[in-house]
Amino acid sequence: MQYHLKEKLNNLKIIANTNFGENMITIFSKPRCKESKEIAEILKKHGASVITESAVFSGIGDFSVFFRSKPIKILGDKNIILIADNSDYLTKIKLPKKTIGICESKAQKSLKAFEKSKIQTITCGLNLKSTVTLSSINENSMLVCLQRSLISLYGKTIEPADFKIILTQNYQPFSVMSACILLLLLEIKPEIF
Repeated sequence: MQYHLKEKLNNLKIIANTNFGENMITIFSKPRCKESKEIAEILKKHGASVITESAVFSGIGDFSVFFRSKPIKILGDKNIILIADNSDYLTKIKLPKKTIGICESKAQKSLKAFEKSKIQTITCGLNLKSTVTLSSINENSMLVCLQRSLISLYGKTIEPADFKIILTQNYQPFSVMSACILLLLLEIKPEIF
């Protein structure tokens, strides 16, 4: 799918007309958020084209990741919204019905916005109520636990399971959990981060 992005960002005009893949993931976070940078690194390793507020990293991506610190209108059918902090990005945004929302289980503002939009919500956290949690953590790997069934963007049921993620860097737990669920929703097997 061709996307045309034309936006004035921080006095920098970005014009991109390239193939960013069929699916769009929008990640909202404050600038310099460590978790969003880590998620970008992980997803680039798995074939993502990354668009930030200051640059476009175009590649042969099967999907795109768009990083924002300000609200933006969300278009299209196959969208995933990830809120990487507990800021209120979605109060004035209407989300398409098939959008999937992901946030930390304790991010009350994000959870309320997802509930108001009546979209599928996936929570990440270190507790039994979260959709995605961690079963174990060590310096070389994390065991990510999907505790409830989900439907991928392509309609496939993802059953509860544990996914052993081999770490090439010291990532934050939220970065690993959210990147793992993003890849599963795209039907990409998460193994090495």
